[in-house]
Amino acid sequence: MKKLNKIQASEKEALILELELIAMDESEMDIPKYNEAVARFNDWIQNIRDSMQNYYDDRSESWQESDAGYAYQDWMDAWDLNIEEIVEYDEVVIPGNEELPDEP
Repeated sequence: MKKLNKIQASEKEALILELELIAMDESEMDIPKYNEAVARFNDWIQNIRDSMQNYYDDRSESWQESDAGYAYQDWMDAWDLNIEEIVEYDEVVIPGNEELPDEP
């Protein structure tokens, strides 16, 4: 996968919007509902990240060591950081859309 396709980009936007909508009313926030949304988002992120890794692994060593390969690795690293940061909480933490780039 060279970048998120239109469907994946739409899924990302929808999952982030779902988290934002649940978190909007902090006074009556449904933590279990939020945590379920976080779990769905984390599963989606992991699937995307696995696809990225497969793409990277299928490339030649010379590509992996090229500028394009390094840029792709940086892109994967950005997703790795978000996998670790988007967790279930007793209070809400919403990822910023800019933290998950659509392409390297």
